[in-house]
Amino acid sequence: MKNKKLLLKNILFIFFIICLSFLIELLVFNFKSISVSHNGVKTINDYATNDVNGKKQIKIKLNNDFIKKLKFKYSAKDDVSVKIDYCYNDYYGKKAIATNETIFDSEIQLQVLNFNKKINYVKLTYDSELQFNLSKVYIDNNLNINIFRLIFIFSCLMIMFILVNAYKNGNLSKCIHKYYFIIGFIIGINFILLQPSTTFYSWDDQIHFQNSYELFGNNFNWNIGEFSMINYDTFERNNINSIEEQNAQDKYLNKGKMSNYYTSTGKFITYNKIAYFPSSIGYHICKLLKLPFTFCFKFGKIMNLLTFLLVMSFAIYYSKIGKKTLTIIGLLPSVLFLACQYSYDPAVISGITLAMVILINWFTDKDSKVNFKTLFIFVFSILYACFTKAVYIPLILLFLLIPSDRFKNGKNAKFTKLMIFIIFMLIMITFILPSNFSTNMGGDSRGGATNASEQLHLILKKPVGYIRVLKDTALDQFFDKIIGQKTLGGFSYIGTVSTNVYYIVLIVLLSSVMFNSEKFKLKKIHKISFIIISLGIILLIWTALYISFTPVSLNTINGVQSRYFIPIIFPILICFNSDSPKKLLPSNKYYLITIFIMCSCLMLSIYKILLLNYCL
Repeated sequence: MKNKKLLLKNILFIFFIICLSFLIELLVFNFKSISVSHNGVKTINDYATNDVNGKKQIKIKLNNDFIKKLKFKYSAKDDVSVKIDYCYNDYYGKKAIATNETIFDSEIQLQVLNFNKKINYVKLTYDSELQFNLSKVYIDNNLNINIFRLIFIFSCLMIMFILVNAYKNGNLSKCIHKYYFIIGFIIGINFILLQPSTTFYSWDDQIHFQNSYELFGNNFNWNIGEFSMINYDTFERNNINSIEEQNAQDKYLNKGKMSNYYTSTGKFITYNKIAYFPSSIGYHICKLLKLPFTFCFKFGKIMNLLTFLLVMSFAIYYSKIGKKTLTIIGLLPSVLFLACQYSYDPAVISGITLAMVILINWFTDKDSKVNFKTLFIFVFSILYACFTKAVYIPLILLFLLIPSDRFKNGKNAKFTKLMIFIIFMLIMITFILPSNFSTNMGGDSRGGATNASEQLHLILKKPVGYIRVLKDTALDQFFDKIIGQKTLGGFSYIGTVSTNVYYIVLIVLLSSVMFNSEKFKLKKIHKISFIIISLGIILLIWTALYISFTPVSLNTINGVQSRYFIPIIFPILICFNSDSPKKLLPSNKYYLITIFIMCSCLMLSIYKILLLNYCL
């Protein structure tokens, strides 16, 4: 009876949150549309066209009227790059001029400018040689409920409700792995739904989508939506400026017409593509159900997110030390953003994290034995990550330091450690072969005049010179790559969290080691080993990119991205874990404060970088 009352109470509160979300959307974000006297749609027929220095200019006078949205319908043979200048009233009522550039997409044939202010005029400038015809310009001041913004508002209120309710019940610290999963999913759904349904918003996601689609090996005729995901010329970044353009683009991608592109893949799944399983299964399940392409595309991302959150939740649940640090790492803006993309990074980050948790438990807790279950989780997790990026495989060597009393007997300890070392050698062989560098590190010939064998020969011939290159690059960028703004708060091509948000996230992350005071502790020898192995991996990352992505004999290293260093944040931070048994802050209160801060930073960044740019 008590559970039924609690369930009913929660349902009623969720219903209240839904109603409150609608009220905020209506009264806060549509207030000007309600208050202005000239709501509705108004077509503009009077605009001047001029040719100036090989450029065509279209000037639209708006007489200082309030404009919520200015919409353009047009026809174009190819995509048209348009410079937009507009004169508006600033905060003090004075006239100001702003400029931006956008692409008028030849397939979508709709462009929307979100103003929500008084506009004096708008001027479009583009190359006069382009075949571009502006067929209709109109003002839309209608009151419109924005479904994306409504989801965003509901998510913010829902997160607050979950945190406060869990804190009051005293369950937040006891079941933090469950609350991490729920909150991570809510935030991740916002990333997925608010981001336009195309690739080219994250690193190499057109390649990752193609790998996910072709994972199981077959012959494919791609439909127009699928082809658009891998074609560099179809959709350029930042084409989408509004919810209307997103809908128009989705309609085009869902046409289902077959393209001329044809691809053939093998019948066997290679081990370095195992990380694509979740997204591939999610996409193909929806495709078998004959759902629209954009739904299939987003569901593939959702499966990637769910898999990542599941593995990270297990890591938080199993951890004997560093539970708070793990939770904060799992809520880093860059980490959750990557978890919502077609990418193998979520598999690498979560797999390495879970493996390190199991390893640390063996080191710190005498009751944690190396049995079949824990050994399977450890090996599977680290191979799940390192099959894709073998550069992290040296972490498996830490297994050799596990005390013998954690095993069934001395013979079992020697045999198991030998097997682990053999696994390490097999993975390293695939990593050091020049032909496999680009596969394992994401480097390729886009670095220019690259030659792996010649670059490797140069390193062996002139090791002192290469050490200088490492000093001038890896050493100078060390802290920036480990805990820099792009590492903790990078959203790939679409932006980075603000500097203020970055510092808040950094402070919460670094302070988490002070509040991880548990009864289990890492010995100094283990901490030193973690630091040495982590530094070795950092050098391997730079060296791999120098060999695979940097032109021969260049005195710098190209292609080293901040995301490569995310998997080793936990192994490094755990070495600085507080040894004080005194609790500086009760766990329940700590989680309430820090998760609220992290969620605020995440949702604020989503609002500024995704919602404002693509969904209004």
